[in-house]
Order: sequence, then structure tokens, then C-alpha cells
Amino acid sequence: MMIGLLASCFEDESNTKIEKINPIHIELGDFSTTVSVYLLDTLRINPIIYKEGTDDAKLSFTWEISGNDIVPAILGTTMNLNAVITVPASADAYRLVLTATDEDTGLKNYEELRLYVMSNFGRGLLIADTKDEQNSDLNLVMSANFSATWTAFPEKNTKTMKSVFSQCNNGNLIEGLVNGMQSTSQDGMIRTLTVTTGHSVVRMDPYDYLAGKENQELFFVPVTGKFAPRGIQYDGNVYYELLNIDGTIYSRRMRESNLYYGAPLVTSDYEEYDISQMCAIPEYSYYESAYYFDEKLNRFLSSSLDHMELQTIDHSDTRVFDPNHVGEKDALFMGVGSGKNIFTLFKNEKSNDYFLYTFIPTAVISGTTFTPQHVYNLSSATGIQQAVAYECSALEEVFYYATDKKVYAALLTQDTPEAFERYSIDIDEDDPNTKITSIKLWKQNYQGKIKIKDSEAEEGYTEIYAGNRMMMITTYNEVTKEGKVICVPVMNLNSGTLEKDKSFHKVYDGFGRILYLAPQSL
Repeated sequence: MMIGLLASCFEDESNTKIEKINPIHIELGDFSTTVSVYLLDTLRINPIIYKEGTDDAKLSFTWEISGNDIVPAILGTTMNLNAVITVPASADAYRLVLTATDEDTGLKNYEELRLYVMSNFGRGLLIADTKDEQNSDLNLVMSANFSATWTAFPEKNTKTMKSVFSQCNNGNLIEGLVNGMQSTSQDGMIRTLTVTTGHSVVRMDPYDYLAGKENQELFFVPVTGKFAPRGIQYDGNVYYELLNIDGTIYSRRMRESNLYYGAPLVTSDYEEYDISQMCAIPEYSYYESAYYFDEKLNRFLSSSLDHMELQTIDHSDTRVFDPNHVGEKDALFMGVGSGKNIFTLFKNEKSNDYFLYTFIPTAVISGTTFTPQHVYNLSSATGIQQAVAYECSALEEVFYYATDKKVYAALLTQDTPEAFERYSIDIDEDDPNTKITSIKLWKQNYQGKIKIKDSEAEEGYTEIYAGNRMMMITTYNEVTKEGKVICVPVMNLNSGTLEKDKSFHKVYDGFGRILYLAPQSL
């Protein structure tokens, strides 16, 4: 009884006042909590967020993305999200969390979304450019000119994606100036894009452009001596990538998803060599060899079918030229010309004489032998001594070259060809500081198309495949610092005539100085 009386007299002095905290509401409306977006596209989400009963609540916001082995990152700090998505494309969803915080009370509310990032990088034209003359970036143009779809010309579907490499790699650029690119995905092999500069080799997946292995990491046997890449070629007959490092050739067999180059190739006669130009036939099925010019011994070399060695050319008939003794000449260009001939442009080391050598390559399977065809004297061709770029076509007996203002076509109908002007910078319309920097034919069969003028067609034009019928001319304005790609139809085969009507030209602009063009095939 006494204990009960004492307990009843005890006064509870604790705080009995309870304050109700109004909740934070996040409303997405009709917006789904599962979101899909293309890589490098802008994700926009506009939720309605408020604190119940308070008009001017002090709310702060964060949008955080995580998952799929990335470091969690903040995409935005405002209520409405407006962010370019640069995380890698993935079949698995990312976790996107919106956090709303009441700054007065610390109260938080969350909304979680599943974000799927898809790659929108498909077949198109890869453009390497530089804006500081020290580093490079990659750009991708996907349009009717470069796509694989045979449909009408929907200009609205043209997509030019600038700076895709730096955007996908946290703003980092490719160190050095790009001098070669090879994008390959065939026969079920792993997708790869290999990019070379004067001092580096960078490998990436063109599905997301994330920089992967580079330089010595790509070789089974470390490269000794100067690491100075000169370019890259692809042999589509047997799926080999051929890499020139300071004149030495390395090969990579691309089946079984191999990512590494083997030991440096040696010559069949064990002589030292220095490769300045090389050429592989990328799309034919006759198993022709790849060819090289050895500046050290002034001779042509070929690859074995398995690209395990560089072979000297066994050839007894030297009436046209001797492939093992070309003389003191600098090789300026090598490419696949008409009839699968290999075209090689030489300049004499001790004079201003220019010669174009052509030969039919060896077909390893059928046993066809190396066959020299012609030696054309281009020394008197207009502007050849000022040429900055060269090109040849698999469909024409023509050799193209360009000065910084004009494009010429040398017609290979006689031993001393006559050259004709086919394109020029328009002095009246173009800034006088604009110069031609390169020319390149689009050579992808059944990928890309062009409009050519046709007076009989109802709409005034005909659509044809662009392979070897579209000349890509790159220009650069040294004052505005803008580079352009101008796609011009080849009108009349074997005359090298380029369309003069600019309404049939397609211009892609807004780049830095363009360093290299290459097709992207996925």
C-alpha cells in the first residue's frame, strides 16, 4: 500500500508536446520508374516534389547513378534532371536514385528508378579530329550516306555525334594525332576499334568507346625500340589486323576474339626492313595477299596467308618493273585500284619525278602469280608536286590527287596520263583560308548511298550505293578552326568526273582539323 501511494504521488515532468513533421512528396506522374535512354543522349525527368503544408520549403535534390561496376556519380542537383548520359551502354539496368532533402529538418524522401542505357552507335563514318594539335577526339556520323539501310533519304534521321570519345571517357582525349583507325566486327568476332597515333595504340569497343587496353598491353611480345605507329590495315579475307610500328609489321588474328598482336614479322630472307606503305584487300574472297613497300631495300614484300612472315616476291619477268629492285624512290601512297590492282605512287628521292606502279596481286588459293601491269609517269601531271592527298578507285582506271585547293583525276589511258581538274574550292563562296586536307573514296559495298542527278527520274535524282561512287573531301579553315567533310558523287566512271552541282553535295561540318576518316561497321 505504501509503495502504491508513493507511486501515485510521483509527477511525470517529461515533454508531452509532439510536433507532426509534414512529409516530402515525390510524384512522377505518368513517368515510368523504368527508363531507357541512348548513350550520349540527354535524359530529362521532371517530377513534382513538395513538402506537404509548406509552400516555400527549403528542399535540396540529388540524382545519383550507380551499379554495373561504375563509380557512383551525381547526374544533377536540381529538381528537374537534364543530364547527358555518358555511362557505358549495358544490358543490365543502372540504379538511378532521386533524393529530396528538407534542409530545415533533415527529413529525406527517395525515388528509385531503373535506367537502361543503350548504345546508339551504329554503322557510319568515324571522324578523328584535333582542336589543339596535340590531342585527338572521335566523332561519328550516321546518315544515309554511310548507313546500311536502303530506304528513302530521311534527312531528319542524320545523326552527327561530336566528341564521342571524350564524352565517354570523362573528358579525356586521345593523346597524340590519329594516323589510323580500324573498326571491325565480322564473322561473330568481338567488336573492336583500334586507333593509332604517332606514339600510341588504343583499343576500344565501338559500342561504347570506352578506352581499353593500349600500347604494350596489346602485344604478346613487348615492342622493342621506338614505339611509333604508322598506321593499320585489315585483311578481310582471313580476318587479320596488320599494324605498322616504326616500319615493323605486327599481325593480330581476330578469330576466337583474340585481342593481341604477335611477335614482329620477319622476312623470308631474314633481311631487315622498313615499311613505309602497306595495302590489304579488305572485302574480296580470292585470298590475295597484303602488300608492303620496304624503303630500306626499295622492294615490294607480301604477307603469307597466315600473316606469319613477310615474303620476298618470286618473279622472273621484269619487263614492266622488278618488284625486288624498284630503285631509290619514296612511296607516298598504296591502295586498291581497278581490277584489284595494287596502285603505288612513288617520288624519286633525287628528283621531282612521280611514277604510279600497278600490279595484280598474288591469289594464294588459286596460285595466280604477282603480275606487274604498268608504270605511269605522272611527273607532268598538273599540280602533282603540290599534292597533299591521293586516292584510287576499284571501279575506275583513274588516279585521284588533291592540292590544297583542287582535286584532279589522272586518266590512266596512256603511259603519261593527262590530269583534269574535277573539284575546286569556290573562291567566291568559300573563305580563302579554307584548304583541302584529304580525299578519300567511300569503299564499303552495300553500306551507304548517294543521290546522283538523273534528268529522267521523276524527282530529278537516282539513289545508288555509295561504294566507290562517293568522294569524301575534307577541308580546314585555318582562321575559323573548322573542319568539314564534303561528300561528292562520282558521276562518270573512268573519267573521274565529280558532280559540280552543290545541291547534290552533302556537307558535315563543325569539326576541328580532321585527321582521319574510317567506316564504322558493327
